[in-house]
Amino acid sequence: MVPTPGAKTIAALAEFLAIPASHTAKVVLLMGTIGDTERLTMAIVRGDMEANLVAIQQVVHASTLRPAAADEIRCAGIEPG
Repeated sequence: MVPTPGAKTIAALAEFLAIPASHTAKVVLLMGTIGDTERLTMAIVRGDMEANLVAIQQVVHASTLRPAAADEIRCAGIEPG
C-alpha cells in the first residue's frame, strides 16, 4: 500500500505518483437490484476510463443499477471518498 495524502482524484493520484492515469485504478460503488435484493456492487475501473453502467449491469445480472449513496457505502463499513 502506498500512502497518497490529499489525492482525491485520479489526476491528483497520477501526478503524485508520477505515472499515467492509465496505470491507476478506481473503485466504483453501485447499488444493484439482483433478483429481489438491492446489493452493494463494486467495480474496479482503469483510472483513465469511466465506469460503463450498462456493461456492469449486464455482468452482475442486475435489473437496476445506480451510484451508491454515502450512507449505503458506510453501512458496508466503507468510508466513501
